[in-house]
Amino acid sequence: MKLLKDRTLLIRATQVVSLILLFSLSTVSAQTSPKVGTFLEELNSSLKDLADRVSPAVVSVNTWGYAAEDDQDPREMGARGVLKQRVDGAGVILDSDGYIITNAHVVNGARRVQVTLHPPRTAQMSVRQYVDLHGRTLDATIVGVDPETDLAVLKISASGLPTLQFANYENLRQGQMVVAFGDPFGIRNAATIGIVSSVAVQVKPESNVLYIQTDAALNPGDSGGALVDATGRLVGINAAMLNAERVGLAIPCDTVKFVYDQLRRFGRVIPTEIGMDVQTLTPELANGLGLAQQSGVIVSDVRQGLSADRAGIQPQDVILSADSHAIESALQFTNLINQRRPGDSIALRLLRGKTTFDVKVAVVEKAEEPDPLTGAIRPDTSLVNSLDILAANVDNNVAEVLPGIRQRSGVLVIASEHQNDASLRIGDIIHAVNGAAVRSISEVVGVLSKLPKGAPLVLRVERQKRFLYLTPDAQ
Repeated sequence: MKLLKDRTLLIRATQVVSLILLFSLSTVSAQTSPKVGTFLEELNSSLKDLADRVSPAVVSVNTWGYAAEDDQDPREMGARGVLKQRVDGAGVILDSDGYIITNAHVVNGARRVQVTLHPPRTAQMSVRQYVDLHGRTLDATIVGVDPETDLAVLKISASGLPTLQFANYENLRQGQMVVAFGDPFGIRNAATIGIVSSVAVQVKPESNVLYIQTDAALNPGDSGGALVDATGRLVGINAAMLNAERVGLAIPCDTVKFVYDQLRRFGRVIPTEIGMDVQTLTPELANGLGLAQQSGVIVSDVRQGLSADRAGIQPQDVILSADSHAIESALQFTNLINQRRPGDSIALRLLRGKTTFDVKVAVVEKAEEPDPLTGAIRPDTSLVNSLDILAANVDNNVAEVLPGIRQRSGVLVIASEHQNDASLRIGDIIHAVNGAAVRSISEVVGVLSKLPKGAPLVLRVERQKRFLYLTPDAQ
């Protein structure tokens, strides 16, 4: 996720002026001004109390690491330098024993992480005293990182720390007032006020991650800070500022809570599935398939032998609800599955034709997709000594990771010992040896073994979607 973009002090001033005007316009005569004054005083007092409660649970996060230089020609990868890098952000204490949530991009590549606690300001303490008062700085360890949601959990050696409680994301509404806490531009313990512009924004169409959109001013250094509601409960974790005025993004609290629990317990987020793919149902899909339901989620694929298949779910079934909650989009359903643990079950109500039925489907850990190339390499058969190459048979699985190849068979070169113009290169696919078609490593070895010593050798090879002949030296 891109780091927060620069904001100006003018936006903050505009927010304050707008807020005052909003309340000022609620009266139409001088007779009501005392009530307005009283209301503003109460609002001011409430916001002050809110800041006093929330600020001590928001910390500064500073990391040091290394990053590649960005200003070099990308074609000169071997010449790219490495620079020391410092990243400043914020975090939120979720456990009094020193567990902190922050953004993954704040700690990516970090060799050292430090957390600075913000000391509370007492009623008797002057502003100048508080500015000069530095909080404790402690080294932190990274418990776990989840790049998908851009969240990370840190641990410091401390106890009795102030914490924030989670809000209920389901109760969040557009227009609701929120306050963002963080360390913009390294200015510790700053707060900005705004409203919820949207409760759910999907920034990237291919991503399953949703964000809260707010117009509370966010800046570099606010990453990982707290977005709280009027009661001081954690609504989300500040994540980014889009390249537009007053468009801030925060990771919703239900996602934060789930990922925090997973990272703390396992050091990673365990991916889950039920063995099927879904799409959001559109009127065009419904009419084309003759479905009775015009909205919801349609099952597009069911993988054999997994939970959905065992529960009797079929492609073209329409999901109406999950655990009694209406399902309206594929993203909503996918997020619901992603936030379940292996061993859980989910109750689905489906529509098939005109028949409604209920099933319970087991949630299981998602198996890692095997790397076809890794699986195709076998120490006993992949080495072709006479050509000094390591190779793999081009079967259907390997062909899937070689988009655009003109012939879905042959022998793929994984590694090559020689680097001259007549030699095989990584990525070449051997289709024929001395005019004889070959479809496997064993066929290549068989043809080569029959050649007399010193006999000419010609290979027909596919390279970058073009065919050519090579005359390497056989051993």
